[in-house]
Amino acid sequence: MERIVVFGGTFNPIHLGHVEIVKQIAALNGVTKVMIIPARVPPHKVCTDLACDADRLEMCRIALADIEKVFVSDIELLRDGKSYTVDTLKRIKRENPSAKLSLVVGGDMVVTFTEWHKYDEILDVADIIAVRRVGIDNDLFDTAVKNLINMDGRINVLKSTILDISSTEIKKNINNDAFLKTFLHEGVVEYIKQNGLYNGEVYEL
Repeated sequence: MERIVVFGGTFNPIHLGHVEIVKQIAALNGVTKVMIIPARVPPHKVCTDLACDADRLEMCRIALADIEKVFVSDIELLRDGKSYTVDTLKRIKRENPSAKLSLVVGGDMVVTFTEWHKYDEILDVADIIAVRRVGIDNDLFDTAVKNLINMDGRINVLKSTILDISSTEIKKNINNDAFLKTFLHEGVVEYIKQNGLYNGEVYEL
């Protein structure tokens, strides 16, 4: 059976924490495809410095080019209005009726998962791969996972704890090359500079 793992987010920009999650998920038994889905209008965020759709797609493709099974999708970017995970999952299921779906949910989102739009329907459509992150209280995380299991959710917790990398801090240090190369794929750093992302300037390399 095909197993498709869906990993959505703003990816503004995609950073090495994201890349590490994708590597670990792609290596899980039975996974046949990892769909990376940048959101057009995240319902839970107010983004005043969101890079354009094409740039975020391209940065994802650059950062993940060497990882097998990865497919970067524009499914949410082509949708009008806000991007709701439940709608995306249902569409993927319709297009892949025999596939088993799994959804990646970061530690902060696990804790607030019951506040998501139609979260119960998400649990009907997909398994959850919960990612424990540095900076998220372990007790809160574990309690949230148990609550989802009690709701008949099928939850798997990624074994490794992922470093919590702040996209806000990355953008604040956009002119600090050493800082950027610590947290971003080298190709993404180059793309940001070439296209003057996040500060309105275009750099000469």
